[in-house]
Amino acid sequence: MTSTTTSPLNGNWEIALATPIGPQAMVLSVAVEGGAVSGSVVSPEGTQAIEAAQAEGNRLRFDLRVAKPMKITLSFDLETNGGSIAGKCKMGMFGSAKVDGQRA
Repeated sequence: MTSTTTSPLNGNWEIALATPIGPQAMVLSVAVEGGAVSGSVVSPEGTQAIEAAQAEGNRLRFDLRVAKPMKITLSFDLETNGGSIAGKCKMGMFGSAKVDGQRA
């Protein structure tokens, strides 16, 4: 991807993670420029930077280290399709959860 190409991942996404304790709503902000991917997730627990982020076309993979309600690293694998985004999240010993959302 060149710097003159806008990634379909760029922008803010309202996403919901389907967890065993119910859906967890959050806002994912993504910026892809050249080969660099940066971003953050805002949830009721606060704002966390995404880590180990990789973007390829309309696919985004990243890790999110959370401390509440317990310390765990969540590994997201998402794809955009127009104004929607979906995929899965590996939640350590808790297995995987579905992720759905749309452009904010």
